[in-house]
Order: sequence, then C-alpha cells, then structure tokens
Amino acid sequence: MCGICGIINFNGKPISQNLIQQMNNTLIHRGPDDEGYYFSQRLGSSGQRIGDRPSVALAHRRLSIIDLDTGHQPMSNEDGTVWIVFNGEIYNFIKLREKLIKKGHQFCTKSDTEVIIHAYEEYGTNCLKHFIGMFVFALWDEKNNMLFLARDRLGIKPLYYSILPNEFIFASEIKAIIKHPKIQKEIDWKALSDYLFYQYIPSPRTIFTQIKKLPPAHFILIKKDRQIEIESYWDLRWEPDYSLTKQECIDETRKLLLQVVEDRLISDVPFGAFLSGGVDSSAVVSAMTKIMNIPVKTFTIGFKESKFNEAHYAKTLAKYLGTEHYQEIVKPNAIEILPELAHKFDEPFGDSSAIPTYYVAKLARKHVTMVLSGDGGDEGFAGYVRYLQALKEQILFDKKYPFLKKLSQLLLSVYPQNLRGRGSLKRILETPLQRYFRSIQIFNFTQIQNLLSPEIRKCLNDYKSEYLLEQFYKENKFPDLISALQYLDIKTYLPEDILVKVDRATMANSLEARVPLLDHRLLEFLARVPVNYKINGKTSKWILREAIKDWLPPRFLDRPKHGFAVPLAYWFRNNLAQFVKDRILGKRFFRRGFFHKDFIKKIIEEHQKGIRDWASRIWSLLMFDEWCRIWWD
Repeated sequence: MCGICGIINFNGKPISQNLIQQMNNTLIHRGPDDEGYYFSQRLGSSGQRIGDRPSVALAHRRLSIIDLDTGHQPMSNEDGTVWIVFNGEIYNFIKLREKLIKKGHQFCTKSDTEVIIHAYEEYGTNCLKHFIGMFVFALWDEKNNMLFLARDRLGIKPLYYSILPNEFIFASEIKAIIKHPKIQKEIDWKALSDYLFYQYIPSPRTIFTQIKKLPPAHFILIKKDRQIEIESYWDLRWEPDYSLTKQECIDETRKLLLQVVEDRLISDVPFGAFLSGGVDSSAVVSAMTKIMNIPVKTFTIGFKESKFNEAHYAKTLAKYLGTEHYQEIVKPNAIEILPELAHKFDEPFGDSSAIPTYYVAKLARKHVTMVLSGDGGDEGFAGYVRYLQALKEQILFDKKYPFLKKLSQLLLSVYPQNLRGRGSLKRILETPLQRYFRSIQIFNFTQIQNLLSPEIRKCLNDYKSEYLLEQFYKENKFPDLISALQYLDIKTYLPEDILVKVDRATMANSLEARVPLLDHRLLEFLARVPVNYKINGKTSKWILREAIKDWLPPRFLDRPKHGFAVPLAYWFRNNLAQFVKDRILGKRFFRRGFFHKDFIKKIIEEHQKGIRDWASRIWSLLMFDEWCRIWWD
C-alpha cells in the first residue's frame, strides 16, 4: 500500500521540488519503505521552457508488499513516455501480464504497477474494466500530454484533488494538498451540514471548498488544453435472476468466496486477518484456513464492558479454526487517540468504531504487514439491522395494514397541532426512503438548524443533506426495497465511512488491509440473487450463512449481529463525563462561531442524566472540535 501525490502546471512552469517533497512527506505513514519522484518539465541550458507542454510532477511513498526488489515508483514504460504512481493492488495482474506479453508488451519488473502501464497502452482508459482489485493511480502520458487518474469501483482507496486557475493538484490525503501555498482552508458549510447528518462527508465534497474527492468508479482525464473530464466507468445494477435456485446461489457464493479470498493472499510479506467473531470476518478467516497450509494470524480488539465485548467469541472461533490469535482490550483512555485520529483522517469523521479499528490495526502491525478484513459483508449480503426494520415497517404500514396510514392522515388533518411530531405517527406516514433517513442520520434537519449559528444557517439557505440520497434513489430503478437500501449504502456509507475508517486506521499504522467481500465479481453476482435468499424471515445474510455452515459450528452463525460498537454512552456518563463538558461546552468550542450553545448543553445534560442516549452525537461534536484544533484553529 502506498501514498501518491502530484501537480500539473498548465503554463509549463517548473514545479518546485521542495513543494512536492513536502507534500510527499505528509504521506510517509502510508509508505515508510521507499519514496520516489518524477518531473516532466524540460528546460533549456539557460532555464527557459522548451515547447508548449504542461509541467508534471509525480511523487510516491511505498509500503512494500509485492515485488520488494523492483517495485520502485514512479515507474515508466520501456521508452519513458508513460509514467505512473499507484496505490493499491491488482489481484489479477499475473494473468493480465501473460495476456499483454502475448500482445508484444515487454516487462522489466514482476509488479502489478507495470501491468497498469501496459494495460493502458493496450486498452486506453478501458483498461479499468480489466482490473480486479483496489486502486488509485495517476498516469502521465507524455506523448499525448495527458494525465489519467482513476479510483477503484468501490472506493477502497482514496483520491483527493484541487483545481486552481493554472494547476491541478492531487493526493491520497488532504494533508498533502494543503501544503500547496495557493490552497485556502475555507470551510464548505454544506459539507459541515453533511457531517452532522451522516457523521462523514460524502463525495465529491470535502470539508474544504477548494478540495474535492474523486467518487468511486470514476476517472479523470486532464489534457494539455486544460480540459478536465470526470467520468464514471462502472456501477452496480440490481437485476435479480429469479430462475436461480437456492442451491445454485449457495454453491456460487461459496465458490466466489474462496476465489476472492485466495486472490488476496498474494504477498511477499507476512499477513493475517481481523477477526471480530461476526459472520463476515468468520467467513473470510474460514476461507483462508481452507486455502492456506499454515495457521492464519488473527487479531481482535475487545472492551471491558461485557455488552460490547466480542473478544471471547473471536478467541473461541480462533481456537476452533486453529489460528495464531492475538487480542487486546481497549479501555476508556482510548479517547487519548483523538488527536491521532483527527490528524490521520484530515476531515471531521464521527464514526466511533474508528477507535477499535485503529487499535486492532496497531496490534496487527506488530506481527504482519497486510491483513484481510470482513468489511463490506453487510452491504453485499444485506446484513444491517436497519434492513430488517425497513422490511418490517414496509410490511406493517404499507402492505399488511395500509388502513393505518389512511387513519393517521385523517387524525392528523383533524388534530394537526396535537398530533404533529408524534414519533409513531411519523413512522406510519413516512415513505420507505424517509424511514431510511431516520435510521442513518446522526442529527436530523431540525436538530442541525438548532445546532448551527444563525450566520451559518443563512449560508446554508435551507440546504438538506438528504438531497444526495434522494438523487441516487430517483436516478435508479430497484426491484425491491432492500436492494434500494443496499445500493444507497454502497454509494455512500460504505465508501465514505466504512472504507475511509479502514484505510486511515490501517495506513496510520503502515498496515495494508484487503477486503475480499468487496470484490466486484462477488457484488455483481449478489445483485442477481433474489432478496429472499439474503433476508430469509428474520435471518439476515442467509445465503452467506448457508454457504459456510459446513465450515463453522451453528453457535458462530446463529449469533445476532453485534457490530464494532464502542461503549461511548457509558464512558460519557462516567469516566469521560467531565472531559465532554470541558471540550464541547468550553469557550474555545463556541469562540469559532459555528454552533449555538443551548442545544449542545441540552443534549449533554440529557445524556449524563440518562434521559436519552446522545452518545453518537456527542462523539461527532468531539471529533469536530478535535479536527478544528488540529486543522483550523
């Protein structure tokens, strides 16, 4: 795994080597093993510019995983007319390499990086459709004076960019881009609203107005005439094949699971796997044990609070599978890593499971350089509790008892003031999409209005963060409600929360994480599987459980979903109660002029008195405060 960055100057002016080095040095945690640079500008003996081509600088930090000896980047083709910096892994690179050699291409290394170069020479931008893996790369085509940047289908690897009047800047992380002296750290208020709603900031926005994220499954072409094209090259379509039998679906799921795991075991360094005790990580580790002839190294994090501790399940499972198991217990003083998280994430990020993810990555890095993770199983196999709840409410309110909706509408018309805002009544009258909003939101629209200062509310002009999800929903046709919700999560929550969390937490510890359950071949198959094979009655991920039921005892498959939850509610009422008050009721928090104090004071009082659980909201505010201290104040 690696970090990349670069600049293209359309005027052809020389790019400062010192600036590129400063940008690249911010990414050293992503690649501590090596660094490299490429500069394209050509100058005469007296320093004058030759020709009309733009200047390009590429930089790379390397974490060596494959081809340890000859994988140095930036890397070029045979004649030095195509250069690349690459972050990720192409799992089918050996087969692609053989295919390209038969077409006459000559290779100097055994790395997957060189395969991308020759695939581009052979297929152009369509090379993206040939890659199986996780990737972000920037490729400079000197003959055509064109910069080609691309991000993998699911958004496993990150890419940020900024477009200035005469320059285009890109990097794996925001911290590299803001090293550029022309970048202004001006907050995008819509991004702040998005953060308060989602607990993350969806693409293409970032917290800074001048910096954008490249969405998953997109590429950018930058040509010498300053023309910048951004295009999508892949999307997931739900088209269930109702001719598939249950057994056919189970067999294909098992076959694909073994295949996608085996593909991700190519490595020249020690590797292992995260093991939480849940179905997804259990499936991945079980598949690894079927393929490998040595014990798998597994890693688990737990908590002292028994309600949140799955470590004992993971330990029992590890013993059953015969893995070499390591675990640690996280204590309330884990809050001390707030500055580390805020620094490594670059943007406000409110998912508290970043805490255990960071610690399990730190634990794993003591023993291995690469791990496999079970992330993505909930989206692909329909595992979230909110899916079951959405199905239940759809059947209850929209199908089985539709008269409830009519009765509620009648009551509301007769007693509008007395009944408006009642929770049960609102649920009945909501559309399925509105119920989904309710299940994922951190703060709702009204609460965000109460939180923000009048000046920021004026700037937002009634902007609602739900617009993004509504757009994805309206632009597609879905065969059923669950498929629609899976698609929304795959477009937003998965790449902007789950995968950001995994990437930053692992990279902060110079650890590579691979996610086999997000192989696009597996997801494309699951999009053809009828929904009743994913959710069967009250059982989620039914098809996955059936596919691996011969690998594991029933007690590991029948456990209810737990999630990587943190005991924040308990911590904020006990060990960390004063800390919370000092941080988000202090003068420094409100001196910035972003928030209104009364509502924040109310939620802290209600939480600490046990009236209502506001833990996730308090954590989001704490993370924003920490982000401000590092990147804003």
